[in-house]
Amino acid sequence: MDCWNSVTFDDELKSILDANAEVIFSYWDEDKRLMERHLTSEPYESLLSNPYSQRYNQVLENQLLKALARRKIRVWHYARMTDNEVELIKQRVMLSTLPGLRARLDKLVSDGLLTDVQANEIFQTSPFQNQSDIRAGKFYAVTIPVPARTAGTEDLLKFWGGESAYFRFCDGPILKSLAKIGNPRIFEVEINLRDSVNAYAVAETVLRAEAVRLGVNLIIDGSDIAVRNQCNDIRVIRAHTCGDELFECVGNSYPDGCAVLPRR
Repeated sequence: MDCWNSVTFDDELKSILDANAEVIFSYWDEDKRLMERHLTSEPYESLLSNPYSQRYNQVLENQLLKALARRKIRVWHYARMTDNEVELIKQRVMLSTLPGLRARLDKLVSDGLLTDVQANEIFQTSPFQNQSDIRAGKFYAVTIPVPARTAGTEDLLKFWGGESAYFRFCDGPILKSLAKIGNPRIFEVEINLRDSVNAYAVAETVLRAEAVRLGVNLIIDGSDIAVRNQCNDIRVIRAHTCGDELFECVGNSYPDGCAVLPRR
């Protein structure tokens, strides 16, 4: 299931949305009107409350979240990886940890792709060293397919190791080395929605998609999500490598229906 594409919703989910179509349409139509009034007000007016908020939130929290908790969706993960790392992630997705980064760096050293000095510097300057509580034990993805050549994905695809490796380097030989390791990859990943934080974000996208289907002129925004402590429930569906046929199509013409998504 793609949370941004109502065509992929199953019958049970569609029945929930159909039963609440009036409030979904009214909430988003009014939200759009109120925001336009707020942004164009002269003199300035505060954003007014949406009179449909209470009923809308009841649908989201009492019906949709419960339904989504039993479902799996497709999300998208962007990274620069070696061929060996791609094979490993296909077998089992591992959550990000500082020991995991150390092991990956050691593998690059043994393969002659980094020196010991470079690997140690990357390890010691990694954001994991002082931000472990907010970074460790997570697998990051985005709920909508984003084209490779966008600001949000550029560095993830350009430098090996993600933010845990490149984040604190502005320039220099280490960044140049990280840019030579592996290849840019886009992964299609299946996750469950038992995590209430992720489910809430996905529910908002589902409701936006339904509002668009009902005729409201909206942008279907996705969201970044962090999968926590569920590595056995994360499954790579497909991996796209720069140079492959579909790599440049992701978010542009692939998958089907993505034309409704914003261009970044």
